[in-house]
Amino acid sequence: MFVCYNIDMMEDNEIIASVRLSEVLRKLREASGLTQRELAEKLNVSRQTVNYVEKNRVLPNRELLVKWVDITIMRRVKDG
Repeated sequence: MFVCYNIDMMEDNEIIASVRLSEVLRKLREASGLTQRELAEKLNVSRQTVNYVEKNRVLPNRELLVKWVDITIMRRVKDG
């Protein structure tokens, strides 16, 4: 089960870092050629969860973050 953290409880410097993280995760997904729905299926989460992470509404926990990066980077390696 993946858990996301609520942005409302963060300090200002943490919010800046999370915005950059959300941008990186979105760019990884786009570069891998996956739609939000396709990535969500591979992560076993809803499309809304992927959207919320990419829009910086929630932060992924470590498990989701690692799986997200593994899926998107491995897809690029296989296709590249």
